[in-house]
Amino acid sequence: MTRADHVSGRRIAFHAPALRLYRGLREAGAPFPGMCLTDDSAIAAQYAQRHQGRIVHEFSLDTRGLSVLEVKDYDRERNTAPGDDDLDEYEDAGVDVLVYQDESPDGREHETIRLVSPRAVAALTRRKKQR
Repeated sequence: MTRADHVSGRRIAFHAPALRLYRGLREAGAPFPGMCLTDDSAIAAQYAQRHQGRIVHEFSLDTRGLSVLEVKDYDRERNTAPGDDDLDEYEDAGVDVLVYQDESPDGREHETIRLVSPRAVAALTRRKKQR
């Protein structure tokens, strides 16, 4: 049994070939495996408020050809999310993107899109930033 055998979830396909996603940070930096984004700009703005500068970065993710896995949600009791400690297991199983229900710092539920693989990172393009 490999580590990838422990990966579970439901394979899904996005309805659009490109997703508009947001990340709220002072500086987004270069995309990286493990990077979390949301499709809700208001949620991204909440994350941005936690960081000096309050910038919401907008991205586009080309989902064509990516393997997307919907997984179990954020665990509030342990404050852990899918991919926090086992990102490499998902990549070993051929997963490019994780999708799960998460919670903002003030407790609002939202969907998180987490990049897993270098293919997903390469498919992400920065569009602009908003203050």
